[in-house]
Amino acid sequence: MHVLIVEDTPEVVEIIEVALKLRWSECEVTSVGRGGLVPGVIASTRPDLIILDLGLPDVDGMDLLEQIRRMSEVPVIILTSRGHEAARVRGLEAGADDYMVKPFSPIEMLARVQAVLRRASRSGGGAAGIITRDSLVVDVAQRSVTVDGRFVLLSRLEWEVFSYLAINAGKVVKHNDLKQRGWGSTTVENTVVKMCIRRIRGKLGETGGDPGVILTHRGLGYSFIG
Repeated sequence: MHVLIVEDTPEVVEIIEVALKLRWSECEVTSVGRGGLVPGVIASTRPDLIILDLGLPDVDGMDLLEQIRRMSEVPVIILTSRGHEAARVRGLEAGADDYMVKPFSPIEMLARVQAVLRRASRSGGGAAGIITRDSLVVDVAQRSVTVDGRFVLLSRLEWEVFSYLAINAGKVVKHNDLKQRGWGSTTVENTVVKMCIRRIRGKLGETGGDPGVILTHRGLGYSFIG
């Protein structure tokens, strides 16, 4: 396993690196303190996970996250002092797989890392097949969504949520089931799920698809029109 730590505080890097290597002795760690170096490091090392600080000296961490998502689906855990709900929602909406606030517990961090890697290793939750609705095609095996052959570029988190709805087409998927599927925890706020659904609908619409394929069942959850 190779982890890229994007953090400009050496003490924090050391805590993360020591914890990772105590848990996974074979873990390789690369750390950089400037966001501008990240694209090149990703291209050359192909990390299995990125732990990303938002408060970098040269670039805005959110902008960097969006840049990472344009070039890779590598799992990303945000680690930052920005703990208010709006920042968490924005980070998850931009494609982060999890969000931790400083100061953090190394034990909790390791648990989150393990959960994110476990979700990333899934190949569609064990379901196989192709789900279609008009020009929309959800290929579970290939982990792809297309509209008239045009790819809908979903983040890993968005894929987990949308594919789970598609696999359960015609059924109301409850909030907690979506939280468990996408975030590995039911403690995520409903507003975070709502923003994720909004982003998926937006991407469907931008590609020429029908955002209305996802129905909202107020107070219950969401469903995919099969």
